[in-house]
Amino acid sequence: MTNGPPEETSELVHRLENRQRRSIMATLIGLLVAAAIAGAIVRVSYLEARKQLPAVGALSNELEQGRQELKQVRREITRAELETQRIQEELERLRKEKIQADAEVEKVQRGRTQAKLQPASGSKQLAEMQKQVNRLQQELSATQQNLKQERQNVVVLGEETDRYRLAAAELQRRADELEKTLGERDYLRLVNEALAYTYRKGPGDEKRAETAYRNAVQLAQARNIRDPVIYSAYAVFLQEQKRFQEAEKSYKMALELNPKYGLALYNLGNLYEVRGDLKKAMEKYKAADEVGEKLGGENYLRLRSIIKQ
Repeated sequence: MTNGPPEETSELVHRLENRQRRSIMATLIGLLVAAAIAGAIVRVSYLEARKQLPAVGALSNELEQGRQELKQVRREITRAELETQRIQEELERLRKEKIQADAEVEKVQRGRTQAKLQPASGSKQLAEMQKQVNRLQQELSATQQNLKQERQNVVVLGEETDRYRLAAAELQRRADELEKTLGERDYLRLVNEALAYTYRKGPGDEKRAETAYRNAVQLAQARNIRDPVIYSAYAVFLQEQKRFQEAEKSYKMALELNPKYGLALYNLGNLYEVRGDLKKAMEKYKAADEVGEKLGGENYLRLRSIIKQ
């Protein structure tokens, strides 16, 4: 405070009060203009969102179709895997039969060799063994052919399964993209609804706005939509209802996503000022000014002049 004559002190206080009034009036006019512009943007965005509803419906249908195709492909993969398992089991059975046939052939051949070393009376036994060897060799040849065919079947099924897996991966990618697109459109629709109800302020609009804000926040968190705007807008809504603690939390969530979000910094400073914490308010106003938010700089200077008095 100045130590000059009372007239000069009174004049200085009068000038400060006039400057403070002008700053407040400029701030209020700026906020009213911003609100009017935001209302117009919201109305346009809301109408545009309603125009896009048929496209959203088409995307939903495409997503459902993709999901059905994905289920079908997965069923085909399961079928191919079961068939592959069956063929593998058949291959194992044939392999065992081949081993057994090889053993039988070897046994008969040993018997034939022994028969050759015996007197001529063993010629009939030798002929019988020869027939048995021929039969076993034919069975062995047939088993080998079956084994070769089943191995080819395994290769074909493996290639088919790979194609099914690639198709399933592509369908899953398409489904994920469609779900993401639908999620983003639902999110924007909820944001537009919340803002529209906030500015319209008709009967029941306050409750509708809060429901839309909450749904938009939940959707953003579920779909990992890192957009600070919804948290900041919801915080303004809460602050207007004097729910300061909830509003502060929502402002901070917006700033966690974007620490240089000027509007959230300015509004959080305004919240602190309303609650009487001028030091914190000045810090946020200054931070808002540093990232280019004009109102932050104006209010920082205003508070600094008040505190110096």
